[in-house]
Amino acid sequence: MTNKTKKNETAEQALECARIARNHAQKSISDILNIARLSVNNPAEREQLSASVKRLDSFFSRFQAEQDVIINSLVVVGRSDEYESIDSPVVDTVEAVVDEIREIVDRTSEVTAAIQPVPTRQSFSALPKIELPSFDGSITNWCAFRDSFKSLVHEDSNVDNIHKFQLLSQSLTGSALSVIKSIPLSAANYNVAWAALTDRFENKRLLATAHLDKLFAFKPIASKLVLTAASNPIHKNKGLSSSSSKLNKPKSCTLCNRGEHFLYHCPEFKTYSVSQRREYVKENKLCFSCMSSTHIEDTPNTKRGVLSAIARLFDSIGALGPLLLWAKSFMQQLWQTQLNWDTPLPPHLRIAWRQFLSELPSLSNLTITRHIDIREYQDVQLLGFADASQRGYAVNVYLRVVHPTGKVSVSLVTCKTKVAPLKGSERDESLTIPRLELCAALLLAQLLHRLHTKIASVIPISHVRAWTDSSVVLSWLTADQKMFKIFVTNRVAKIHTLLPNCKWSHVRTTENPADPSSRGLLPSDLVACTLHWKGPTFLQFSEDQWPGPQLETLNLDGLPEVKNPSTCVMVVCETPSFDTFLLRFSSWSRLQHALAYALRFVDRVIVKRPTNTDALTPDELQRAMRLAVRVTQRTYFPELLKQLAKPNKLVTPPTMAQLAPFMDHAGLIRVGGRLQRSMLSDDAKQPYLLPKESHVTSLLITAFHRRLLHAGPKLIIAMLRQEFWIVSCREAVRRVIFKCVTCTRHKALHPTPRMGILPEARVHSVRAFFSVGTDYGGPYLIKECKRRNTKTTKVYIALFVCMATKAIHLEIVSDLTADAFLAALDRFVARRGVPAHVYSDCGTNYVGAARQLKQIFRDKDVQTQVSAHIVCDWHFNSPATPHFGGLWEAGIKSVKFHLKRVIGTQVLTYEELETLCVRIEGILNSRPLTPASTDPHDHTALTPGHFLIGQPIMEVPEVNLIEVPMNRLTRWQLLRQMHQSFWKRWSREYLNTLQGRQKWTTIQDNLKVGDLVIVGAPNQPPSVWSMGRITAVHPGPDQIVRVITIITQDGEMKRPVVKVVKLPTDK
Repeated sequence: MTNKTKKNETAEQALECARIARNHAQKSISDILNIARLSVNNPAEREQLSASVKRLDSFFSRFQAEQDVIINSLVVVGRSDEYESIDSPVVDTVEAVVDEIREIVDRTSEVTAAIQPVPTRQSFSALPKIELPSFDGSITNWCAFRDSFKSLVHEDSNVDNIHKFQLLSQSLTGSALSVIKSIPLSAANYNVAWAALTDRFENKRLLATAHLDKLFAFKPIASKLVLTAASNPIHKNKGLSSSSSKLNKPKSCTLCNRGEHFLYHCPEFKTYSVSQRREYVKENKLCFSCMSSTHIEDTPNTKRGVLSAIARLFDSIGALGPLLLWAKSFMQQLWQTQLNWDTPLPPHLRIAWRQFLSELPSLSNLTITRHIDIREYQDVQLLGFADASQRGYAVNVYLRVVHPTGKVSVSLVTCKTKVAPLKGSERDESLTIPRLELCAALLLAQLLHRLHTKIASVIPISHVRAWTDSSVVLSWLTADQKMFKIFVTNRVAKIHTLLPNCKWSHVRTTENPADPSSRGLLPSDLVACTLHWKGPTFLQFSEDQWPGPQLETLNLDGLPEVKNPSTCVMVVCETPSFDTFLLRFSSWSRLQHALAYALRFVDRVIVKRPTNTDALTPDELQRAMRLAVRVTQRTYFPELLKQLAKPNKLVTPPTMAQLAPFMDHAGLIRVGGRLQRSMLSDDAKQPYLLPKESHVTSLLITAFHRRLLHAGPKLIIAMLRQEFWIVSCREAVRRVIFKCVTCTRHKALHPTPRMGILPEARVHSVRAFFSVGTDYGGPYLIKECKRRNTKTTKVYIALFVCMATKAIHLEIVSDLTADAFLAALDRFVARRGVPAHVYSDCGTNYVGAARQLKQIFRDKDVQTQVSAHIVCDWHFNSPATPHFGGLWEAGIKSVKFHLKRVIGTQVLTYEELETLCVRIEGILNSRPLTPASTDPHDHTALTPGHFLIGQPIMEVPEVNLIEVPMNRLTRWQLLRQMHQSFWKRWSREYLNTLQGRQKWTTIQDNLKVGDLVIVGAPNQPPSVWSMGRITAVHPGPDQIVRVITIITQDGEMKRPVVKVVKLPTDK
């Protein structure tokens, strides 16, 4: 077992014992806290508190001692990270407990007297007899000074604040006095001075750090007499014997090996000359400062001490680059924490620094070959590698020598590192990783240029090559420099200037020797880093096995730091006029009030006219109105104003001359007209002239429209002309009314797209019920039997209509479930055959029972279940579109027509209703499809029954021909031809009747995505219809939109265009 392993095991045992002892001390302190909390409200417990508080200092001292042992053990075993996560919270908890105990003790006067009895002072005259404590700013003496001064002076109510301030100033010296030196001496400033002193030195972490530093600074215990004389009692001899052993025995002299003295005290060493001493120290690899083989510099744990230790790291050739980057990065962290030069380091930084110092002796095992054998060579190459990280960037330079025997030797020439720059107190965010990589490439170019100049004077170098693991930098070096920002352009140009013939290539990060240098390494890691000392392994092979120039070439669009293209544009801006200011208002009332307040402000500030601050008067509102009219007239009637300003005015055009305009005393254009002798008001006789296009005109019309409760154009024009005369007034008023959302809601003009073309199922000659439409009717009441007061039940009628022949099939359904409908569908299929296409509704605009009838078609699961029941194509219409299924809607209407007239108020049994429905089915299937023919020999019209049984369903039965001999019957081919003639007549007579459109013949503009609409709802007034925006349109085969998808505040819905109203827009 090695000495290092034994040392780690000993440290592990010490760490475990220290944590156990620390937990016992923590428990004792917690018990004292419980006693202190009980003594607040129970005076009987205060005597026990007095005895317990006397042991508090010993418990806390024991806790701090064990904590120091824990920190030292963690550093030795290399587990410094555990301090912040495990031990630091325990320290904070114990310190908070001790503070709470002291606060309770301070509030309890009896306990305070028991802890530190102070003679009762009745006046200030007794104070000089007591020796006051002094404090020089040493953090370790703060607690004693604070407690003594608070007990003697600070908490004495008989002493004035001015006297307390004087005593405080007399008690302070050194850095402590400098804290309050600038505060004026006055009674009011005493609390300020005491608070400043407390804020400066009441730092728990600094106090703990100072005690830890003292603990680590103790000299080794050499005898039991020292422990016996110590103030802390020793309870166990075992602890005494283990504590009295020497921890650090002085090593014997390395020269004489006899006495336990240092080398510089050795008598034999003193007889050497200076040159002999230097040679002995150099041969034995001793330190020139302390003459020791291995040591840790005894530097203070402050920023000044860290900088002093780092400055003593001498690396003439740059071999220790990764180590120096770690040290410089650590110093940068200290700078960011803004610590003072002599302030102790925080625990986490102190642990890292102690680990760095503890590993420094491992560098003594490092051997660096300074000599490079170039006596016989075949090829010499200078190779460089660059890399960067958030900490900094670094470069490594190697000399590769190929000997005549084929042996390849790669030697580290130098390594140079730089930390990433800071901006203020934070890292400069403008220096991204690609920018730092470019800085590393520039540093490598400068170093290679300087080394090539020096080495080429001694030995010829065949090639200079450089590698980086940044594809961005390689793309910058090969692209046009003008395309990038000035930061990249300047550095790329300098690299090309320094190394014009250098070949840059890409290397993986794991093979880049500059990668550990750019991140920093501890001494032990540096010693074991063969990549840093020997370079990548591919340098030992031939050049054809080296990495290529670049893995991939980045496009210009994917590169950072690309210069934004600049375009010179000349912009001609028109100076905004006062009319532009009027466009900011959407209400005539707001415009009028804003102008009135502006005019009042002008009167008060510029004209210096006295004004009131009350509400606006009618005169002020009229003045604002005239200002708006004046601005509008100057904008739209500039030529007319010039004409009216001339003495011999000639008004053009003639349409304006008909109004006989003139200019009044206020400079406003009025209409002259012929009503000067009427009984109208002056404004009605000679109204103000306004154009129809102006924004003020629109605001006026809108205001009158709302004031008159959305009246029509005639009333609005009549009221407007009481004061204003608008050119083409009717057109302007209609335009405003057309844009009124409220009027549009209540007019509710639904779009009516042109009737669509018939589907294929309606115009193809196929067998009956090849394509069917289905719908429900009802409910109807039936009774179980013909007895009185028998129970009644609701039933429904399921209708199946042939899309081609209009043939109808009726089935009675017991309820509205999907199972009942599937049973009716099975009965239909068994009698009429399996249809190829089935059409049905899934609407939502039904009322009463009709809403329940359509429920089975509205559910998506039901639609899937029904579609999978039989092998056919199911087609469901859009929601709320009953006019899409007019064929079956008309069939239901016809069935109800006969049922109402036959049943009346009676309640039938199931057999009676079934019989009646079958007879109605036969009647409907006997209706002619076309009008009666004008041919006198054609006695029958084409009916759906012809396609079912070859004749109308209700036709008189033919004569029985069973007894007629076979030779008297028509041939079977003639019967087949006769059946086919029905379809010929269907195509010639019936199909042509479907050619024309009976309504919806006008072609209208399709609704578009983004149009604002209101969705009509049944049984609700237009004022509460929801507003939505079209998100999708669904055009038919003729590209006419009849169904749209709308999003409203309730979600998305699909509706026909006949159920929505398009709202007007500004366009």
